[in-house]
Amino acid sequence: MSTDLFDGVFPEEDAGVRSEEPPATMEERRELLREWSRDPWDFLTGRDTDGRQIIYTKDEGDTEHPFKPFPAKPHLYRLTKDLMGDARVVMVDKSRQMMVSTLCCLLILHHILFRRGRLVFISKQKRELAEMLMRDKMVGPYERMPEWVRVALPLEMTKSQVVATRTDSRVNAVAQNAAVGEFRGNRASIVLVDEAAFQEFFPEMVGAAKEMCDRLWAVTTANSGNRGAERFLDLAREE
Repeated sequence: MSTDLFDGVFPEEDAGVRSEEPPATMEERRELLREWSRDPWDFLTGRDTDGRQIIYTKDEGDTEHPFKPFPAKPHLYRLTKDLMGDARVVMVDKSRQMMVSTLCCLLILHHILFRRGRLVFISKQKRELAEMLMRDKMVGPYERMPEWVRVALPLEMTKSQVVATRTDSRVNAVAQNAAVGEFRGNRASIVLVDEAAFQEFFPEMVGAAKEMCDRLWAVTTANSGNRGAERFLDLAREE
């Protein structure tokens, strides 16, 4: 009997991988899904049966060739291990070109595609900004994946929510002033606070999230002069 995809093995007769392709190609695809389910880094750097990478991110600074394969850079590998390691709270002081927010969103994408019943929150200063981050850094790369992968791992998307229908796992985009209430009413596996030092309500979010989430990722570029920035610096010193 086949175990479920989300435990590491794709069901033998699943419609998501049935096609007119030769049986060998379908078995190769099943093996790729098994491999990607086990390790998020293998998913981020994964290649299709034709050798083409499956994850393409967008470089807004390159107007001629904006879509590029996810780069397997050492600092991104190390950060992946930190984010998915044992620490419940991970603080990242980022620069604009480090792809930290992109990495966090892609790890969340892997999480909801391959893990059942998970709830994730993404917080920005305004909900519209959180929605934009989710759309650009998560939905965009998903939509550029090979069609057979998207058929095997379908998503349903609204402006403020992404749902992986096979796992019933979801991501909600929230504004900082609504985040505290959302956190207190739900148990989450991951909370991503993007540009944490720019969010005035970050101290309250940290207090609420520590009680209700398995992982809190707070990432930010440099800022000062508000309660969010001060709390970020305090937590960073504790780390």
